[in-house]
Amino acid sequence: LESVKKKKQKRIPYSEEEKGALLQGVEEFGKGEWRKIRDQYADIFDVNKRSTVNLKDLYRTLTK
Repeated sequence: LESVKKKKQKRIPYSEEEKGALLQGVEEFGKGEWRKIRDQYADIFDVNKRSTVNLKDLYRTLTK
């Protein structure tokens, strides 16, 4: 069996706009409401296809 290699996507750095929208969303909806935040700021996060997991990870990084 030939192993199927997943193509690793190139990391796209977060823009200041994305960081701002995330922090604004946490303020608005609360920590852990990643789906609501993603939906509210879809126009910003869809550009780089950010998932809710991406938002959670970014928040963790920003608040270290």
